[in-house]
Amino acid sequence: MKLNRDIIVAVVFLIGTTFYFIQALKLPPPFKVGEPGPALFPLILVVIMYTTSLKILIQGLKKEKKFILTGKNIRSPIGAIGLTALYIGVFSIIGYWASTIFYSFCLALFFEYGRKNKKVAVAFSTIIAIAVTFAGYLFFEVVFKIRLPRGGW
Repeated sequence: MKLNRDIIVAVVFLIGTTFYFIQALKLPPPFKVGEPGPALFPLILVVIMYTTSLKILIQGLKKEKKFILTGKNIRSPIGAIGLTALYIGVFSIIGYWASTIFYSFCLALFFEYGRKNKKVAVAFSTIIAIAVTFAGYLFFEVVFKIRLPRGGW
């Protein structure tokens, strides 16, 4: 079997998702009292991440392109997992708004910074961060009435 970028990315994401899943299982059950709880969104995200990672792995196994593992091509998945770990770590400390805007901005910028125009990448990442944060707030606080951490503000 030849390794290619898709296989490496998928394996790294499968490992990261497994750690995230273990942490999500420590939250209260999603429907303990008949209402969505704090574990609902993380568990939905785990299913999406596992499904996506397995799809990428299957695509990688079908490719014939030879791949040489270097620090450059593993940087993106490792960086995304590290950023996600940081987000999980500071979420309850600094609160939903600050941590989610920071995380969404950095993640979007991380993947958009390859653009030639850096100002466009920063502007696009800012828009993504605000939209994702606001959508998450509406989803949890307004629709499901789940209180999000306020942090030390």
